[in-house]
Amino acid sequence: MITIQSLKRVSQNLLLRRRVLLLLLAITILVYQASTFTSRGFGSSSVPFVKVDIQKQRDTIKNPVYLEVRDQLEREEKLENKCSIYFNKLNKVQTKKTASGGSNRIMSLDEINAFSYDNLVYKEKKFIRQKLLEMKILLNKKGRKMVDSGRLQVENEYAKLSTLTADYERRVAQDFRHMAIYGKCFVEESGDLDIGKTRDQCQEYGAQLYPWLSNSLPRFENWKNEILPANEIPIYDERKYAAAKPSKCFVQDLKRRSNGKGIVIPVYFSSNKKRQDMVDNVVRLIRVLRGLKNKLPIQLVYRDLALNGHERNQFIRAARDDLKFIPQSFNDTHPITDDSFPQQDIWFVKTDSSINTKKFPLILKSAVFNSTDFNYGLSTILNSFEEFVLLTPHAIPMTEGFANDFFDDEKYQVGGLTLFKGPTLYGYKPSKFQEGFHEVASFVKNLLMPWRDDSRVFGLNLRRNDPAIARFYDGSFVKMIDPSMMVINKSKAFSGLLIGCNFQMHKLFKTRFYSAKHFDHEGDDINPEFIWVGQEAAGTFDRINFNMEYAVSVGLQTPKQIMSSKVATMAHEICSSSWGQVVEDDNSKLVYLTTHQLENWKDKDAHFRLRLRHKFTYVAGSNEQEELYSKTFERPLYISHILKPPTIVSPMFDENSREPDQAWILQPDFATPKEFPYWCTYDLVGGGTSGVRGGLVGLTGELSAKYNAVVDLWMGEDNDVDF
Repeated sequence: MITIQSLKRVSQNLLLRRRVLLLLLAITILVYQASTFTSRGFGSSSVPFVKVDIQKQRDTIKNPVYLEVRDQLEREEKLENKCSIYFNKLNKVQTKKTASGGSNRIMSLDEINAFSYDNLVYKEKKFIRQKLLEMKILLNKKGRKMVDSGRLQVENEYAKLSTLTADYERRVAQDFRHMAIYGKCFVEESGDLDIGKTRDQCQEYGAQLYPWLSNSLPRFENWKNEILPANEIPIYDERKYAAAKPSKCFVQDLKRRSNGKGIVIPVYFSSNKKRQDMVDNVVRLIRVLRGLKNKLPIQLVYRDLALNGHERNQFIRAARDDLKFIPQSFNDTHPITDDSFPQQDIWFVKTDSSINTKKFPLILKSAVFNSTDFNYGLSTILNSFEEFVLLTPHAIPMTEGFANDFFDDEKYQVGGLTLFKGPTLYGYKPSKFQEGFHEVASFVKNLLMPWRDDSRVFGLNLRRNDPAIARFYDGSFVKMIDPSMMVINKSKAFSGLLIGCNFQMHKLFKTRFYSAKHFDHEGDDINPEFIWVGQEAAGTFDRINFNMEYAVSVGLQTPKQIMSSKVATMAHEICSSSWGQVVEDDNSKLVYLTTHQLENWKDKDAHFRLRLRHKFTYVAGSNEQEELYSKTFERPLYISHILKPPTIVSPMFDENSREPDQAWILQPDFATPKEFPYWCTYDLVGGGTSGVRGGLVGLTGELSAKYNAVVDLWMGEDNDVDF
């Protein structure tokens, strides 16, 4: 006879069996996932996933080559022997598994692209809480309830994710060490080995470490539509080119054959600006270079889809045709001579042939490889110059001979490059840090940079606590570099440039190093922090050579009566969408200015012009008002002063002071979302005894007139104020 008790026992047994089956199913899935993971080289199917403490796991990361031959390497004196031993051993190490069953292979592009990164992996409790909530919502939609096995499933999911991420970090750290040592052996001036066994090692490991590079040089075409034969480059320094020993190693051959000095302009199009606007900027930049009597060749570096025939012809006409309009202000300040407005030797560098899309078709659709940041990085590598000034379409050089001034600079000659620091905007510090922000920063600082073994064995430079870089990390800022201009010696900085491009491929780093897309609302096209990160990771230099000064505000000093910060008493104010850079030993000498305010002005929408004029209207009929009003009608950016905002890491409130609490303050209603933001800057922040003072430089009439004339030349006939 069936009783209620027997029915209950049957029900309980069925429920128990159901839970056991679910547990077995979960284990089966995990085993299957583990075997799949192993097939990709990230683990071992014989070892089940166990939750990993990623932070502690980092302490166990070692270079597998050093584990086997460090003593032998330290005994060797010749770099050639060290390199041969290292890469011979690496070849063998790559076939071995780690103690936990992981792979020591250099990661392929497919493995990097396939890695699924979740920044919640660094926050276990939050990960589990969020996944359980997602599971509960999904089950509720299906009319089902959460069961005990749900939490077990999520915990197993976290165990898997933490294991994969820890192993991925290990392999990334190892690969970056191999890159730095590869650079020391085959790329740097002190290495550049191409004898004996090292000859084949250079090409073999170059292809593994930089698989996105093909073995073909870019296509070079001059303004006469003459295309150089495949794998030929322009020759500007015949002595250097003739002395370059050919190499079968692509990376080495490119560096050796790069010759002469020139100007590189990366051509790219961003989502937040019209295509023709960027073309116009390049045309205007070429016009300014002619006005400043530039004698250096110019290379426009681009990907195939970035430039069409009509746009190319616009650049050629700007470089070669007689100028149709020269502002009178420019004639007055830059007297016409026989060498005025020289025609420019302009080249088009199409980089597609150098990108390994045949072996890795994923590159064609990859957001990373088609980003403005990556194309910016390519332009530093795939031009043909040994030394070059890189100018983006948002830069306006301000003085004649600006390039040679930097080529001759002692700090540049020692350090191999000169980088500029952007505005010290407090807005470049996130109001809320996403999960993993600090953990990824720690990983980069401690495991991507040269290790002590690298320093002892190969003489790589350990990273130093540079003030600018310290501000980026310690202050938790996400943008530090000004991409508008760089000065680079490829022979010295090439290893770091290559590493910087590789840095962009890893999703992991975007938690801390934001891509340019993050700054679209501020009008920024590029955020190449990877440039200095690559140089640090390469260990080539003792210190990264940054221009000492941060970006300055350039323009018309705001009269006290109309200052945006109504409470300010002692602070001076300049408001502008543009910023500039000054030389270290003369803060009145502008190196370059950015185009942002000028672009706002020439936009057909009159909103910005009206707001600018309204700002400088305050006392009708006064002589001072008439002078200010005429200056704002004359040109979109009148340069009379240079203001150095103080560098701060957080707002400075002083209850006893009436001064601004930040150095750069956004004016949200001034520019439309389609325009570049408008900032008011101050040379005093905080006030009182705790205040921080910057500086204000009033320009002489002659210097002010020269700078304004260059702005007029950039604007051309668009300086007409009728609208």
